[in-house]
Amino acid sequence: PQGGGGSLYVGHDTNLDGLSALLGLGWPAAPPYPANTTVPGGMLRLTATAAGGATAVCASFLYTRFEDASGGMAEVDALFPTGKPCISLVQLTQLAAAVVDKRCVRLPAPSAS
Repeated sequence: PQGGGGSLYVGHDTNLDGLSALLGLGWPAAPPYPANTTVPGGMLRLTATAAGGATAVCASFLYTRFEDASGGMAEVDALFPTGKPCISLVQLTQLAAAVVDKRCVRLPAPSAS
């Protein structure tokens, strides 16, 4: 993002498992669930924030504990292979590039101006 930021929310267990494998993400125990569990109603949030010419991407895992009917969400940091919840966009791109088969990627054609 240029001069701003954005968030991407990903849910469903197979999507969470796929992204965690792709990016080397893990999350600690989300009480009462054990570490790296894809719980019902859980989601991964990736947030990009641009500052000072660089973009940081932070990851967190949100989940409900189903303790009451409020639907309130709890949150724990999701950790990249660095052991930290935030990495640079350059590092994120390098992580993905190392494991994505480029033959499977179709980029949109540049728009004519």
